[in-house]
Parts: sequence; C-alpha cells; structure tokens
Amino acid sequence: MVRISSVLLGVLALAGCASQAPDSYQTYMRDHTGGTGGYAQPTAAAPAPQGFSTEGALDAINSAGTTPAPAAAALPYGERPRGNAPSNIRAEMGEMANLPGHTGISNENSFEAVTAQRSIAEDAAVIAQNRSQYVQVQPTAVPSRPNDNTPNIVSYALQQNHPRGQQMYGRSSVRFSKPQQQCAQYMSADLAQEAFLAAGGPQRDRNNLDPDGDGYACAWDPAPFRAAAS
Repeated sequence: MVRISSVLLGVLALAGCASQAPDSYQTYMRDHTGGTGGYAQPTAAAPAPQGFSTEGALDAINSAGTTPAPAAAALPYGERPRGNAPSNIRAEMGEMANLPGHTGISNENSFEAVTAQRSIAEDAAVIAQNRSQYVQVQPTAVPSRPNDNTPNIVSYALQQNHPRGQQMYGRSSVRFSKPQQQCAQYMSADLAQEAFLAAGGPQRDRNNLDPDGDGYACAWDPAPFRAAAS
C-alpha cells in the first residue's frame, strides 16, 4: 500500500511539472515568438525619401520665419517670412539696396542719369572732340646708345626679314657642347642674342647658340620688334 501511494505521488508530481516544460521545439518557439511558430520577422522600416522635393524646400524656407510653414506658404511672396534677414533688404531683388552708404549703380551705367546730364547730340559732340584730339605717333629710327658696345638687337631684328628656322648661315657639324646647355647660361633669349652677335654672329657661332644657322640664338624671335615698328 505504501508502495502504491509513492507511485501515485510521483505521477501527480510529473503531471504538475508538465505545464511548465514545453512538449516540443515548435511549442517553445510558438510561446516565445508571438504564436508564429518561428523566428519573429523584423518590421521593415519606411524607405527614406529620395531626390529633391520642391514642396519640402519651400517648407524649409518658410519655416525660417516665425510664421508656421502651412500659413506662410499661403502668403504672397513679398510677405513671407525671411528668417533673420535685415528688414531693409528687398526680397524681390536680393540686394542690399537700402543699406546706409549704398547709392546703387554709378551714373555712367544709369541711362536716366546720363540723359539728364546731356543729350544724344551733345554726347556725339564729345565723341567727335575726342577723336579730333587723337594723335598717332609715327615710329622713328632706333636711337644710338653712346659708350655702349653691346650689339643692338632691335636694329638687328629690323634688318632681317626671314623667319625663324630658315638657315641663312653655314654651321659646322662638329660641336663640343649642346645648345640647350649653352642657352641655359642666359637669363633671357635677348641676352643670348646679344652675346651671339658680340661673339661674331650671325656669320659665326663660336658658342653653339645658333645650331640651325638662322641667325637667331636660343630661339630668339625678332617678330615683336618688327611688329612694334610697323
């Protein structure tokens, strides 16, 4: 009898624990995932707006003032709030036209100001007077420089009429230096041309400054001097 009672007590104890332990994996997942029987699916977030929105930009501009955006949008353009912009700036032009010290455009650029000063006929007379005073200075001979033995490259340029690269003088094929290295010793092509002429150029080229024999050292160009004299 005692043995039977022990068995009954064991059965009752197991029955009491059955409600707390899951009978299967599916039951456990159903109790802990909201009854879906599986893992809870995450809620999809709303997609972020893409691109430019005219309405959104207008609301942002209107919200810069004290008037709420819906009410400001209904106002005429000139009456909409403009944030912390000074009240004396005209909204329709976006310029500081009314600030102290600002006088607007100059009289030379104002048609009203110019017409008030003189008529079209008077303006034409001023132009004619300016043209009558125009004097064109004719070029003269290049002045000589006393006590200066430096060759005059201006006179040399005016005496020549052939372009650069056209061989006019013979040159030896035997060279003991490179033209690039020789020309690098001078600060400008004008100085190289003076040294070239002083050393016997253009007939001779002792320092290898004119390897192509055109009479112009280190790519010196006589064209600007010719253009100034024409």
